Amino acid sequence: MTKRLKAFLATPKGKLIAAGCALLLSWIFLFFQMSGDLLSWVPSESRRADAKKRILKLKEENKTIQQKLRKIDTIRKKYAEKKKTAWNMDKDGDPEIVLRQMVQETAKKTELKLNNFGSVRISRLNHELCYAELDVSANASYETVLKFVAAVRELKPVLCWRRFNLNADMRNNRGNTSAKNPEKKSTSTGSMMFSGTLRVTVLSPDEKEGGRK
Repeated sequence: MTKRLKAFLATPKGKLIAAGCALLLSWIFLFFQMSGDLLSWVPSESRRADAKKRILKLKEENKTIQQKLRKIDTIRKKYAEKKKTAWNMDKDGDPEIVLRQMVQETAKKTELKLNNFGSVRISRLNHELCYAELDVSANASYETVLKFVAAVRELKPVLCWRRFNLNADMRNNRGNTSAKNPEKKSTSTGSMMFSGTLRVTVLSPDEKEGGRK
């Protein structure tokens, strides 16, 4: 029997049948090896529930990402607007010189006599923007201080107050207070102690000029 089988397998027909059987056995082996992966594609209630959970999770993650992107876009727009209204050194001059002159002229126009105030300080925000700040202080009437503050609001480029303090100067108001309403007398015609820090956003000079440190 064995000799006849060997003789049959030696023929072209026997070789073809042997190759076919070997291929079939290989397919059967691969089928059982991959049956676990194939079964995972078969729908079931648990798999549907897991798929729904994953989809909901992805939707929530996408929603969070979209919200963050909108916030980033809003910040970028505000930053672009800030650059448009910033102090431009090519057009507005050097803030360390011009800002001080602007404040002095504004005080003079509103009849506010400023006390000695320091130099303009420059602090960098990033490679494009920096802050220029100037401290001011004075002893004047409430109305004079308001006139000065109102005039500062009209200056271009726009200045803002990083710090603003206004208190009654009791040392100069002791002889000017009213017995009936001392507080009203003090704030309307008496002397006020005023101090604050003015700030302006400055567009940094070109990189070829070295920028400000």
